[in-house]
Amino acid sequence: MGGRYAGIDWATEKHDMRVANETGEMLLAATFGHDEPGLSALCRTLVRMEVGLVAIERPDGVLVERLLDAGLRVLPLHPKKVGAARDRFRVSGGKSDHFDAFVLCELGELTVTASGCLSLTRIRPRRCGR
Repeated sequence: MGGRYAGIDWATEKHDMRVANETGEMLLAATFGHDEPGLSALCRTLVRMEVGLVAIERPDGVLVERLLDAGLRVLPLHPKKVGAARDRFRVSGGKSDHFDAFVLCELGELTVTASGCLSLTRIRPRRCGR
């Protein structure tokens, strides 16, 4: 699977996003608000850039719903996996939303490359009572 990958660092007020191609070249670094205009712009940007996979630390929520509704493939990664991977990409430093978006982007690409394929093409959060 080639193509473009995105990593989104989820936050309550804004979302930092990075998009890279299959060679790891960073194509976009942007921040979007956590409101309807911001989420719409984020999804439009990803669709327009033909992103094949979006890695994010959450498996649910309005942002994930909007990504899925836009037809994007979502790969939820456990926050501890992201935290453990930070040192792989830099020598030192604390948590940064911008840097975590980069780490998520890289982990999404590495996960797909290592497995050869991604079996989950559409992830829907479980709803209460189901």
